[in-house]
Amino acid sequence: MNPTLKRSSLSLAAAALSFASWPVMAECVVDTYEFAIGKSIEARLSTHLTAHIQKPDEEEFRLTVFKDTAEIFSYIYDINSEPRYVRGAPQIIATDINNDGIKELLIGTGEGMANSYYWMLMPMKNGKWHLFDDISDPEFCRTDSGYTTAARSGQRWTETYWAIGTDGTPYRKISQTIVDEGIVHRVVYNPKGRIVSQAIASEDHDIFASPPRYMARVSPDGNSVPVYKSPEGNREVTRLKANAPVELVGVDNFYSMFRVEYGNGKRGWIMLEDISYK
Repeated sequence: MNPTLKRSSLSLAAAALSFASWPVMAECVVDTYEFAIGKSIEARLSTHLTAHIQKPDEEEFRLTVFKDTAEIFSYIYDINSEPRYVRGAPQIIATDINNDGIKELLIGTGEGMANSYYWMLMPMKNGKWHLFDDISDPEFCRTDSGYTTAARSGQRWTETYWAIGTDGTPYRKISQTIVDEGIVHRVVYNPKGRIVSQAIASEDHDIFASPPRYMARVSPDGNSVPVYKSPEGNREVTRLKANAPVELVGVDNFYSMFRVEYGNGKRGWIMLEDISYK
């Protein structure tokens, strides 16, 4: 029994229509193997890679990936596990993420309430395979290398662009988390994971371009609002009149307060509900 192979080839013209604000590679091929669960299944993924599925009982099945005859990955799917359960058949995505001519393998490991999870097998220069886990809802063909992921935590979605480092492995370069309707918190990282810059931006801006200053106003309800020294909100430093202009420069970890710049370069924190930015 062979798996179903779905191949998508995204040309430059098609990519321009699909992801208007993203630079794209000239052509990107993504192979998706979908396995029906039944008898033992063996699938040739490439010249040296083979996937094998065994179903020992009704509660679980095992997927194993071999390079030639050596096992490089094995995963047991527990059909009844929660919340990371498997809906339907397992899936393997094969695509060249870092443009080294060798396809990486993304192996579906289950779905939660909002996210689909994968583990990625990436071949390294020393001939070994490195495992990256908990990759959520990946998308490819949006840049000349790397990929994006999307994940929901609570009520907030975060989209992340993973670039390829000098060692050939991915690292988080840009993340965008929805703060409120139409507005995101954009963070840029260096390869070591340290924050380089952060800003408030419109949700539809080009993620690769530095966003313009995001101007807003104190809510026009006729009342002045407090400005706090820190996001804890335990020390009021001044009050701003209704409709006073402010620049949004950051947000706290709980997405309840904006860091703002006002007056002549002064900075402080204001509650989200006290800001009008639509």
